[in-house]
Amino acid sequence: MKIKFAFTWLIFLVFNIQIVAAINLPSIVQTKQEGYQITFKSKESKSKRVYLGNFYGKFNQYVDSVVLDTNGNAIFKANTKLSSGIYFFQDHRRIQLLDFIVAKDDQQITIEEINYETASYKVQGGNENSLYAAYNEFVRKAVPEINQYRAELLSAKSKADSLKIQSKIQVKTQSIDQYRINIIKEQPSSLLAQFFIAMERPKLPNPLPKTLSTQSAQLAYFKMHYWDGIDFTNSAFIKTPFFEPKLEEFFKYYVSPTVDSIIPIVDQMLADAKPNADMYFYLLSKFSNKFMNPAYLGQDKVFVHLYQNYYLKGDTVLLNPKDKKTIIQTANKLIANQLGVKAANFDLIDMNGNPQSLYSVVANYSFIVFWDPTCDVCQKELPRVDSIYKASWYKYGVKIITVNNEAAHEGEWRKYLAEHDFKNWINLYEPVIERESRIKKGLASYQQLYNAYQTPTMYLLDKDKNILAKRLSLEQFDNMLKELNRKK
Repeated sequence: MKIKFAFTWLIFLVFNIQIVAAINLPSIVQTKQEGYQITFKSKESKSKRVYLGNFYGKFNQYVDSVVLDTNGNAIFKANTKLSSGIYFFQDHRRIQLLDFIVAKDDQQITIEEINYETASYKVQGGNENSLYAAYNEFVRKAVPEINQYRAELLSAKSKADSLKIQSKIQVKTQSIDQYRINIIKEQPSSLLAQFFIAMERPKLPNPLPKTLSTQSAQLAYFKMHYWDGIDFTNSAFIKTPFFEPKLEEFFKYYVSPTVDSIIPIVDQMLADAKPNADMYFYLLSKFSNKFMNPAYLGQDKVFVHLYQNYYLKGDTVLLNPKDKKTIIQTANKLIANQLGVKAANFDLIDMNGNPQSLYSVVANYSFIVFWDPTCDVCQKELPRVDSIYKASWYKYGVKIITVNNEAAHEGEWRKYLAEHDFKNWINLYEPVIERESRIKKGLASYQQLYNAYQTPTMYLLDKDKNILAKRLSLEQFDNMLKELNRKK
């Protein structure tokens, strides 16, 4: 199956894709109306379904689909306007045919297939697609030359020949770069110019000043200028394939993973986007999802910050009931067990039927394991905990506290512990009767307070029962304890 992908925004990186030739025909009559209308003509897809969609972050979303008539014509329309961004058509096999720009005032568009095999189409409608067509035509002529030079480079017989060919490639690729720069200068208010700006990455000044001679200074420069020229109230960026990857790249490479570094940046970006509800909600949702289950220890504090400073102040009205419930439930799970805060106390029962509270345990460190005796992973992890404990943790003054996470599995819990001699461990559980009583009273469970719904869930506390770490691997906990005690 031949896939024709007509997306040209990253053409300066990929030179062998097929180009869409979009042509703004002067004969079309633009009529004023509130909704949108896109006419699509394709002999290849006649009597078949064609899909209209748009990019949304890293994903595609469909707006509508229509079966073309026997002449290959179809009309997509609605009484409401399309939001600005990059849209595309896919054929009945979901193969991408072309992409085009929809702007606020360019909602009457006609697209006609010229050659299906070469993925060429003419697009009639609006200044944005006129600019895009000219850019595509320029790139269409440049790409074959660049590909030819690349082929010659592979067969170059000397270093001098290679350098000469590389120089030709550089000149031609720079001409594409310069074309985009000219669009930005000559059509600064156009969406195409804004898209080109958003695709850019900061470049160091040439010549390089002494103040930027170190790597740390250069990173700081890139971070400071990363979003230059980008208007966060422009929600058209949402409907592109390059804005979300750029956002992720920013946090991955230029923002320290510490919470104190992340929160001010998140707050500033949300403040910048606030005048545009679509962009604001997109960023708020993006940050919520990113830090709800973060890649780094302790970053869930960013999500708690978002909940307390945005959602609790009314921004949950933007959510549907299902998402609102998820946000609230997740926040309630995380608020009580942030790094550095005092762990919630719990009163449970040990194997001999005696009550035991967390706060009554005296130890330099408390290592808590919430587990289920019917959980295969738990059955393998507890012996590993015991091995690490016997090897070194006992020397650090660690106390192992295990909690049976399933009251109904008391029999399996007792059987497993009887078969494994975990000396000096404190093994606790909550009897079914007490669990049911707590639920009736509406009291928070230890599962809620420690977000311990999955097993095994592990925490490391200091002597004052402050949370040092959570949800790490045993090796990571071990390394942390070694580092803490190396300083003593």
